[in-house]
Amino acid sequence: MSLGGSGRGWHRFLAVAGLALLAWAPPALAQLTQAWTVTVNGQSVPVNPDGTFEVSDISADDRFGADGPGSFPDGLSDDFLRLVGISTEGDLTRYVYSEPFQIRQGQTFVVGGLTFTEAPPPVPRSIRLTVEDRTLTRIGQATRVRAEATLADGRTLDVTPRGAWTSYGTSNPEIATIDQDGRVTATGTGLAFLTATNGGATAVARLDVVPGDPLTTVGGTVVLADGTPAGGARVEVVGLGRSAQSSADGSFAIPDIPTTLGTLGVAARAVVQGRLLTGRVAGLAPVPGGLTDAGLVTLDGGGRVLIVSTDTSSPVAKLRATGLFETVDFHQLSTALPTLAQLAGYDSVLAYTRFIPPNAVALGNVLADYVDAGGHLAIATYSFSTPWAIRGRITQPGYSPLCDSGINRDVTGRLVPLVLGDLIFTGVDLDALRYFHNFNFASPTLDPGATLLATDGAGVNMIARSADGRIVALNLFPSVFDVANNDEFFELVANSLLR
Repeated sequence: MSLGGSGRGWHRFLAVAGLALLAWAPPALAQLTQAWTVTVNGQSVPVNPDGTFEVSDISADDRFGADGPGSFPDGLSDDFLRLVGISTEGDLTRYVYSEPFQIRQGQTFVVGGLTFTEAPPPVPRSIRLTVEDRTLTRIGQATRVRAEATLADGRTLDVTPRGAWTSYGTSNPEIATIDQDGRVTATGTGLAFLTATNGGATAVARLDVVPGDPLTTVGGTVVLADGTPAGGARVEVVGLGRSAQSSADGSFAIPDIPTTLGTLGVAARAVVQGRLLTGRVAGLAPVPGGLTDAGLVTLDGGGRVLIVSTDTSSPVAKLRATGLFETVDFHQLSTALPTLAQLAGYDSVLAYTRFIPPNAVALGNVLADYVDAGGHLAIATYSFSTPWAIRGRITQPGYSPLCDSGINRDVTGRLVPLVLGDLIFTGVDLDALRYFHNFNFASPTLDPGATLLATDGAGVNMIARSADGRIVALNLFPSVFDVANNDEFFELVANSLLR
């Protein structure tokens, strides 16, 4: 056995051994044989001929003790582990799994109580973590989280309590603590990220603690393009998870909004005569203790969008499904370079690469011409990664807000907003957003004058907007070839195309 790491972020290495025979199981399925392979915490071993197995040097986090994040490590794994196994003997796929368990430093754990089945184990495929009140305004104020797991068969389960084998963590116990059952308490000023882990699936949620903030109420009126009041529209303060429904006269009021997190953005959505209409107002300076007036929020339909890429799995269907656009078309770069006349027929263009573009310089030049002519451009991965990058004038200062640095690297899989009220985050649950990433992602530089909207939480620039607002850069790959990109992700991509 060995012990690595230092301080309160220790990683302990422990051993797990298993038993094979279950007296209570049906005779035909009651015994493990050498036809089985079992896995614990990502480590797989074959079962021995006598039905036993041993998995050595299991790594598990021990960041805190029984009192939760912030307490001293106690030699017991923070998260629950679970044994799962599979056999395909006789052309029949069978599964086995244990109840969740914790392991202790330097000790051997004997796994018992195995369940055999012909259906995959009910292990969470993903978790969604939500916070009842995402902004706390005094030290000692408490709120709760809710953890919901989605299983492989699509069923959802509430796994909030510790008894459902969920473990919780906080990025900074000096700002907020969270106990074993998901109760959160503010302990200091700032931003903390809360995590929930269950069966290998992890979710993250943001919490802001702003003691003494007098708060504000955001109000206004939602109208149609002809000035008619729009009742029943869903109105949100972007990025804060606060929303309301407009009244019959179009008015709305959303109370208890923090004033210390920067300017605010308001977005409204409504289905009118079978069509989804949206309206947005940005750059609202909050009025502490009073009314922040958003004025008129005018609903309108999205325009025409063209996707330009070397990808063979473009997100045309995903963007159409958002209902935000009149038209979404695709132009395959491997076939021909689009002309300015072609691009000019669209309100917005999404440009990205998957394979090396045939003429990267000419592509960048025509995209810059399109922007110069008044077009709106979203440019995405791998447009900033060598050797797949788009070149030409679009990379010159004042155009693409993210630029190829010549360094490719993987990112964390997180999106941490720096301008929470920016309209690109409208209707997007950042805690639930998931996206594909790999080691070919860029580590792009920020163009002078551009606004950085989000990072990956580890120093990599992920989303930025040009100084004139006409170009949005996404260090994200908007393809549908990998299922890691979920609906929240494509909602964000769609927002990048709204003018």
